Amino acid sequence: ADAIHRGMGQIQPTSRRVVLACVMTGNPTLLEPVYLCDISVPIADSSGVHSALNYEGRRGQYVGQDDKEGTPMTNMRAYLPVRDSFGFTSVLREMTGGKAFPQCTFDHWQPVPGNGFDVDSLAGGIVKDTRERKKIGDIPPLDRYLDKL
Repeated sequence: ADAIHRGMGQIQPTSRRVVLACVMTGNPTLLEPVYLCDISVPIADSSGVHSALNYEGRRGQYVGQDDKEGTPMTNMRAYLPVRDSFGFTSVLREMTGGKAFPQCTFDHWQPVPGNGFDVDSLAGGIVKDTRERKKIGDIPPLDRYLDKL
């Protein structure tokens, strides 16, 4: 039990349990990438952009618009999580009659709403889907990692 006989076989499992318990009790937050979408659309069809941003639970946030002087066009800006951007272009074109042209670029990271340990929240659903896809299994209970003294 002196220091010379303590190897990684004794230190590593204990350190691993401590770190995992800290993560589970520390209220971790998932971050997701967010696009800034610049959308060129005629002013008359701008309501279709708002509809497309919120279509079927998309979490798009309207930021603003700049009307182009002397033309019937406007340039609208919105934040759209990358997870919600798949199929956005086709929905946008459908809701504006093919008159809107989006260009999405990465802008920032934002926290995913919810708790990663609650499967009913958005963050928990992402964690659950990822664990199923990687065939990891369910999140182990906290008492497996807490000190038993």
